[in-house]
Amino acid sequence: MITRRKALALVSSIVGASLLSSCISGDTGDDEPAGQASPGDGGGSDEPITLLLPSGAFERTTMPMLEDFTAETGIEVEPIAMPAEDARSRQILDLTNGTGELDLVLLDGMTWLTQVSEHLVPLGDPEADTDADYLQPLVDMFTIDGDRFASPLGVSIRPLIYRSDLFDAAGLEPPTTPEAMYDAAKALTDGDTYGFVGPYGRATSHVSVWTALAYNFGLENVLDENNEKAAFNTDAGIEALDLMARLYADGLMPVDSIEMQHDGVLVAMQEGRAAMTVLPTSFFLSLNDPEESPHAGNFKIASMPTGPGVDTPQSLATGWGFALSEYSDNADNARALLTYLDERTIDPAPEAEIDQLVRPVSEPGFQHEGTLSIFPDGQIDLLHDSLLNARTLPETPMWDEIQNAMGEEFQRAYLGEIPAEEAIANSEERVNTILAES
Repeated sequence: MITRRKALALVSSIVGASLLSSCISGDTGDDEPAGQASPGDGGGSDEPITLLLPSGAFERTTMPMLEDFTAETGIEVEPIAMPAEDARSRQILDLTNGTGELDLVLLDGMTWLTQVSEHLVPLGDPEADTDADYLQPLVDMFTIDGDRFASPLGVSIRPLIYRSDLFDAAGLEPPTTPEAMYDAAKALTDGDTYGFVGPYGRATSHVSVWTALAYNFGLENVLDENNEKAAFNTDAGIEALDLMARLYADGLMPVDSIEMQHDGVLVAMQEGRAAMTVLPTSFFLSLNDPEESPHAGNFKIASMPTGPGVDTPQSLATGWGFALSEYSDNADNARALLTYLDERTIDPAPEAEIDQLVRPVSEPGFQHEGTLSIFPDGQIDLLHDSLLNARTLPETPMWDEIQNAMGEEFQRAYLGEIPAEEAIANSEERVNTILAES
């Protein structure tokens, strides 16, 4: 007999890049194809709840909770872990075809939500009871036009992460302005140690660093209020890119930063090759793990530097959640699991996984002893304030294509081929073309 899990595996095995592209941009129409699951038919079922998990920290956090849910309720869950991009392509295939093989849909914040929201079931009022539950800005990550589709189960922000021992030895404080950040990077560049390292090798990573900086330098929005045109060709947008380009061009970053992704930046910091970086807080545990770095215990977080007129530092929040597929035939059980995950995430158990505690999303989470031990010396208050002032990525299904276009132009600025002003102008033109053709 072919089970839902086997069917899912069979369908997943035939997904290719061209199919993913057509799924993202294709119009499925209003008619329901033959063999498609009917929306709203869900309910209780003897079948397991099916979902995908991204390999890594969120997988490690979620798996124990899924096992506990089954032990307490008797409802089976069949999670399948895989790289995040593979999970997205397989979900798009399932939702576009309406096969109903997945009950819960993995979301990476607004970026994935905008691509599949038409196939999801809203979960309720995004403002209901959030004061006592999740921090409101994090709920906004999964809300479109007043409909909340998921909860913020695994959210990270991108603060400035720095080596406190190097700063102390140089008599420096964490930088609070763009020029102070450049000056600190210059002062701390010495021999094999550089002042800064960043993930300049992957568009989705370094464009996110730019976005976080630009927000703090005064950028209102990356796109206009209707998400129809670029809105980043401003002084703040140019200044953020100019700072990133100068850090690299002036030799204040390792040369191989231009090829690095997040993992490369993590290793560079662990090995002592740089004094500062901008990374998601999910990497903070690995930085301060004495088994992974001889510099463990010296890494701390600080607010992003701000430009003139920006009174409150902003943070860029991204992260994971689960939504209910409209094609699920196991909706009642899937909703029960969502409620269970909410409860466990909002009020972490005493023995909660440390990978969960490094990303608190609620007031009880911030008060957990494990969380306080990860962020000592007042860092927990800084993290809390950053999440209360969190910003998200633009609300458009074209964000991946937009990031890739911007990333190509930004890399030309890092390499000194064009000035930051030209890279921003070129990006604006390319982004407007993408949005006009979408």
